[in-house]
Amino acid sequence: MIVLITGCSSGFGLATAVAFAQRGDAVVATARDPARAAALQDAHMRFANLSIERLDVTDQGSINAAVAATVDRHQRIDVLVNNAGIGVLGALELVDEPTLRAVFDTNVFGAMAVTRGVLPHMREQKSGRVIFMNAIGGILTTAFLGAYCASKHALDCIAAVYDLELRPFGVRVSSVYPSAFHTAMGGNLSLVAGEGTAYAEPTRAYFEGLSQRIASGPTDLSPVVDAVVDAATSPDPPLRYPVASHLSEVLGPTLEALDALHRRELSMTPGISRPA
Repeated sequence: MIVLITGCSSGFGLATAVAFAQRGDAVVATARDPARAAALQDAHMRFANLSIERLDVTDQGSINAAVAATVDRHQRIDVLVNNAGIGVLGALELVDEPTLRAVFDTNVFGAMAVTRGVLPHMREQKSGRVIFMNAIGGILTTAFLGAYCASKHALDCIAAVYDLELRPFGVRVSSVYPSAFHTAMGGNLSLVAGEGTAYAEPTRAYFEGLSQRIASGPTDLSPVVDAVVDAATSPDPPLRYPVASHLSEVLGPTLEALDALHRRELSMTPGISRPA
């Protein structure tokens, strides 16, 4: 398979790129600044089937160039993993518009832009998999992560709609929903502390608690990586892959209800005679 992955400088993106490379797939791993992605460069040195391209999901020119380079080199794209994302923590009332737009520009519009760049090739070849790296916050919500969760909720909707619209073209869409694994995400969270407001103390307390949960979270990213690989290779992948065993009692009934609604929409979508 030919696999294009965004956000590969560290964390889930890097681990996923390595996993596909170990399988023998041709991997195009991308990052906003590959020259500063030392771990990714090391993976490139270890795997001849892993190449690197610059791709900033908020830069349409870099998206076009990375997709074109992938197609020129491999003549097709079988799997797109939309992994790049950013987070912000703060009371929703205090998250200003530029910050909110920056979160949506990366997590939502950026993922859509890369997907739009790849889909014409997948529709032409009549096959493909699009996988979105979401988060548990894309299904559940929590205080002080409103901007981040809102972007991930939007991504959950986008993935579900794409799955409805793209099945007639042989393209399947899935999302993966990790909980708090130990990645660089904790250190990369932007903080809107709300100093001098009534939100300051609870925001700081939540930030410290979340940072500790991420720091002490699982360092083995394989459950998330395995879900991505399954979504790319299963003959009938589910729409949603939750990776949060401690929330199974809460998420189980919720996901069953959402899946039932999705199957209903599949049965009513023009061009789809039955769920494929």
